[in-house]
Amino acid sequence: MNVSFATAGKAPKAVNEDYVAAAPDMVVLLDGSGLPPESDIGCKHGLPWFVRFLAARFMDEARNTDESLTHALRRAIAATSAAHADTCDPMHPQSPSATVVAVRTTASRQVDWLVLGDSFVVLRDGEGFKAFTDQRLKQSAVQQRNSLRQANTGDHGLWAALVAEERRLRNHPDGYWVAAGEPAAAEHALTGTTPVHDLTHALLLSDGGARPVEPFGVTTWEECFDRLIHRGMRSWLDHVRDVENTDPDRTRWARSKRHDDATIALIEF
Repeated sequence: MNVSFATAGKAPKAVNEDYVAAAPDMVVLLDGSGLPPESDIGCKHGLPWFVRFLAARFMDEARNTDESLTHALRRAIAATSAAHADTCDPMHPQSPSATVVAVRTTASRQVDWLVLGDSFVVLRDGEGFKAFTDQRLKQSAVQQRNSLRQANTGDHGLWAALVAEERRLRNHPDGYWVAAGEPAAAEHALTGTTPVHDLTHALLLSDGGARPVEPFGVTTWEECFDRLIHRGMRSWLDHVRDVENTDPDRTRWARSKRHDDATIALIEF
């Protein structure tokens, strides 16, 4: 498979908390869940270290294609937690966390995919597109989310209340699941397998990279692939920023920040 990827940080001087790792048979994309700098996260290493370490361990654990991506991710989360348990608190409620999406090809000519959190895997075949994402985060903290929507503003206090409730529901049966300190979160990932000969492309996106399609709804997946294939990766990221800039006050599309880290990885089979 041929792999291309690109990323754009939320701001010129801000740390990009997305991460992509690629090998001849696998691509992994992590979207780190950032918090304000003054937050107590129970970890001296920080979010960028967490996403890089977890991505590397996941790639390593997934080399055995007889094992599922779910099991590989579970072991990777456990190894990451163990790597800093002596100095940090991996089970802290605000410990570093990330969404995880992955695509892997196997010797039996199958394509395995995994989605943990609200990033995206989109598969393209000769007939169309199938997009996979886990929207349990957006189905949590309903009261806080509705208050923000009704206010129709990027009000900081309302966003702080939403983030606090989301953190309370992280990796909770009544909430949503991401990669953090608890290895069992991997068991809640969405997964699937498709024969490679049925596919032409696969696309992995952080939620910031998918914004024009979901949730903004101003671009289709077909238009997304067309732009990527014919105009290049950077063209799509420019499109993401152009769309965001049409709503600088965040009144049309309520969101915590005007721009998010935006990362995409395109696989051609």
